[in-house]
Amino acid sequence: VTKEFMDKTCHEERLAVVRVFSTDEEVMLLNDSGMMWESVMPCMTKSNKSMIDLILVYSKDLSKNMMAQQVVMDLEDGFKMKMDMDMYNSTNMTNGTMYSWMKCFSNIKHMSAMLNPEQDVYDSNGYTTNKHWVSGPNTVFKSIMDAMYAGPYMNMYDSFFLMEMDAVPIKNYWLDQFEMEAHEMPDNNMAVRGSQYLGDKWDLFKHMMPEYLVEHINGNAIYNLKHNWTQFLYTSFTAHGPMNMMEEMAFDVAFAMVTMAAMSGDPGFAPSWMECKGTNMTYNANTMLVGNYANTLLNTSFEFPTYIRHGSSKNLFMNLPDNDVTLGVAYFDQQGHLRETVPTNHPFKKILGLAYFDTTMADEEIPAPGGNVTLKMQKATYEPMYHLCEVAKLVDTKWFALTDNYHIVKAPVSVLMETMDKPVLPYVLK
Repeated sequence: VTKEFMDKTCHEERLAVVRVFSTDEEVMLLNDSGMMWESVMPCMTKSNKSMIDLILVYSKDLSKNMMAQQVVMDLEDGFKMKMDMDMYNSTNMTNGTMYSWMKCFSNIKHMSAMLNPEQDVYDSNGYTTNKHWVSGPNTVFKSIMDAMYAGPYMNMYDSFFLMEMDAVPIKNYWLDQFEMEAHEMPDNNMAVRGSQYLGDKWDLFKHMMPEYLVEHINGNAIYNLKHNWTQFLYTSFTAHGPMNMMEEMAFDVAFAMVTMAAMSGDPGFAPSWMECKGTNMTYNANTMLVGNYANTLLNTSFEFPTYIRHGSSKNLFMNLPDNDVTLGVAYFDQQGHLRETVPTNHPFKKILGLAYFDTTMADEEIPAPGGNVTLKMQKATYEPMYHLCEVAKLVDTKWFALTDNYHIVKAPVSVLMETMDKPVLPYVLK
């Protein structure tokens, strides 16, 4: 048996889950996650192959926010209490909340990214409304990488998983999955491993987007700190040159842009890619740990395939029951393909068609996956401008939706409700 084999097989991986929080709302989410993780346990038993730390990263100065400091101290003191009880069956700790999931971690610690108010900015409307729209996340990520490569955590970790507050565990043993995927990365030449965007908000204009944006791996990902390409991405992103990426784009998008440029032979990046022995496995979107749905609106019945959902719980909604909604259709002529799309997955058991041309009244039963759909056609009594009012007068359901014969039902469709008395409305840019 060679020394190299023994070093490889006996080496205990040092891993970290890095949780970033900034706003008061995120402080409360961190506090709530203590109890929530009790119902979605990170591990089955504590790993004997890895030391896994939980690092809590506050974007500003933790000592200047009493609420944030209290939440962090409660978790850290609770962890110490848990360790004491497990080892000695007693503890001197008097503060802190002890959770059973704490057994999964080797330590809980914190750091402050020390951003000032000008840096601590995130504006999802983008560069057009705020030049520094990604300043906050970029500067926090740089602080984390600085700590890993040259700061207090230098040489302490092999890989870490960046887990923002909207990365929500939804399946038990998600930490075990992280450990497994992190262990696979060195042997498979992986530097970054995570999820591309899995939602549908880009569908209509995806063909107009740059490839690196469409294919980029979301920042909630695993970073192999020992891979030279990870270090090159970090160095390139934080470099001050003619292309100041930290000011121009989110770090995860920049990582994709640099990687794809290197793979396509860009003279600025390709030599380093070759030196790092980059392959099509190095920047890797093959993961079951996390799925990136970002701001996609989803119904609560959606079955997520991954262990962690990247997408705020505020974007999960109830379905409006089928019997509570009618689809009102304005028919201006016989054209269109709406009728062909009725036998699909949607909640409209009743469709009321109001024709603005001569037609006979007719009822039709159309088979669909969710049950038969009744399509009732009749001539409109009023002008098209009164379509909404006439539909409201004729339907016998609590809710109705409106369209016309030039649209189709793009299944699967759900009518989402924030509560049973409040439908979800589309975003309106002010």
